[in-house]
Amino acid sequence: MGTPDFSVPSLEALFESSDVNVVGVFTRLDSAKGRGRKVSFSPVKSSAIELEIPVFQPRSKDELVDQVKELNPTLIVVIAYGVILPKCLTDSILCVNLHASLLPKYRGASPIHAALLANDKESGVTLIRMNELMDEGNEINKVKISVKPSDDFGTLHDRLAVLSATVLKTFLSKLFESDDSSKNMESYLIGNIQKSEGVSYCRKLDKATFELKSTDSLDEKLGKIKAFSPVPGAYVFWKEKRVKIIKAEVIDGKIKPLLVKPEGKKLMTYHDFCLGHKGEELPC
Repeated sequence: MGTPDFSVPSLEALFESSDVNVVGVFTRLDSAKGRGRKVSFSPVKSSAIELEIPVFQPRSKDELVDQVKELNPTLIVVIAYGVILPKCLTDSILCVNLHASLLPKYRGASPIHAALLANDKESGVTLIRMNELMDEGNEINKVKISVKPSDDFGTLHDRLAVLSATVLKTFLSKLFESDDSSKNMESYLIGNIQKSEGVSYCRKLDKATFELKSTDSLDEKLGKIKAFSPVPGAYVFWKEKRVKIIKAEVIDGKIKPLLVKPEGKKLMTYHDFCLGHKGEELPC
């Protein structure tokens, strides 16, 4: 069960496992985008079609439950699906979730953005045994990575997506080890209760979040630029138009843009932007 491109490496890992028969892929409903309102598939649906795996797109939780019961799976893997599974499924089927944060930190839908907004020095992936609550299940495994100074959302997203697939492969290997006693395996699958300290939730992202404001601290501005690059892009207002700052560095205690995208124009270096505007600088 997954929707965005973040989920695709894990789907491919399941498909490639000789121990697993993927009986179905659940993803969100198709969406209409662009001026022509052309219907587009989620990355997970596109991948499932290519792999010739049956795709399910339930319109309600009742329909989801009915479709899952008909398939009768022994394992459900959830990664960025966008739906909290009902208790009747998490209580009756082994449901695991791969979450792109070091839980209990950054529960919710935008953990990668949250880590970059906070200028965290580390991130990672947590595999949990799901319950009916949001990202509150017991931890089965947790793997940390360092956040590089050069990381933005795009690079950290891709690294964590690959890491998620690796964590899933490790889980599958452990699950199918023949020399594990049933008692050890039961303990492994139950996992460890998440700590009550350090619990946090991702805040909702909207257009107002993307603006670099004069009241923002230096760290807040740098966090926004990294968290929203390459898309949708943190921006400043300049001559009543948005200019997105895609890449920047800190020099002498100030934000210096490196790559920018003015409203209605292509991506360009900040040097070229200044040349085209008689050396005027953006209000960063």
